[in-house]
Amino acid sequence: MSASAVVDRLDTLSKYARSLLLAPHEQVEPPIRAELFGAQRFEQHGHSLARAQVVEDGPSRADATPFFPRVDTNLESLRQAFDYIALISRSGRYVTPAAEWLLDNFHLVEAQLQQIREGVPRSYYARLPKLAGAPLAGLPRVYGIAWAYVAHTDSVLNKDLFTAFLNAYQDVDELTLGELWALPTTLRVVLLENLRRVAENIAASKVAREVAHAVWDHAGELDSHDLDVLYRALQSRGMQDSYLTQLWQRLPVEHGDDAPALFKWTEQHCPNGPALIADAQTAQAAANLTVGNIITTLRMIGQVEWADLIEPVSRSLRVLRELPSFGRESELTRQLITHSMEQVARGSRRPEREVAQAVVRLAMAAAARAPATADDDARWSMADCTAGYYLFGEGRSAL
Repeated sequence: MSASAVVDRLDTLSKYARSLLLAPHEQVEPPIRAELFGAQRFEQHGHSLARAQVVEDGPSRADATPFFPRVDTNLESLRQAFDYIALISRSGRYVTPAAEWLLDNFHLVEAQLQQIREGVPRSYYARLPKLAGAPLAGLPRVYGIAWAYVAHTDSVLNKDLFTAFLNAYQDVDELTLGELWALPTTLRVVLLENLRRVAENIAASKVAREVAHAVWDHAGELDSHDLDVLYRALQSRGMQDSYLTQLWQRLPVEHGDDAPALFKWTEQHCPNGPALIADAQTAQAAANLTVGNIITTLRMIGQVEWADLIEPVSRSLRVLRELPSFGRESELTRQLITHSMEQVARGSRRPEREVAQAVVRLAMAAAARAPATADDDARWSMADCTAGYYLFGEGRSAL
């Protein structure tokens, strides 16, 4: 008997559960979660990651991996998981704190799509250095950096850790201004990918439990072969542990020899029920923490003054800060300076820091030519002693 024939007999199953069990479906991927790092370990990882990441030579291919991998499909998957979790919630079944986070904050999740699309124009993104090696080949280098950061913080945005990581990475290989300014949007993309994975795992666990309840409700109609067929379908989607846990929890302590086949089948497949429950509780606690972290970080990304975080770690802007006049510039002027520096570097095919060094040399030389009577404030207030004069003003031809 096929899995669909067995599932058809479980007439109480939801449409989402039937689809997850029977429709062509990729196995749910594990969350983006790894060993938690402190500042020192992040510095070590920044060095090793910079050495490991190989960047493509030359312009990106026309068929390169598209911008914002899986963002649209991630949101669609999240909507389906949200609808199913909401359905389970309305049915009166227990909803985990992770599921409640998702239900209460789904409006914030949906808003990410617009913020991602507005965060970095596609033409801007296309110029970012791309990775040459698997598994992220064709994606921007900063995508790999954001992925590593999210994994080793469990999706928490900590400015000190983030700064330590970026500084250490650039001890080995400098990031462009474009890459640094793409980081807020890239973090959103990776966090959305992670939330999809956690939400799908939550929904899959609830489907497995829904199937287990349906199996108990139809226990008298299912023989061992039916149960084996259904179990293989659950195994193929990695849902067997949640299924077995729920079956074991409903197994009566005592039953007669004439009990349905489900009783003996459950005993054979659940030799250690308490261990199953302990594992389920551990996974649930981890999911609760990760979802809460993701939602909190998505909020923070919109509140952080990214200029205050990014400008200090930019190697080219560190060079420009050698000019006393640079610290006096307005935010708008600094934006013009950074944008123009990117243009000059791209047009001259020189590193941004080399452009910044040339600007500083020109401005310092101009300051040295100032009248001997001029004090420092007057000298550095002269137009040709500023970065803007050479990057987008009359001194650009000299640069």
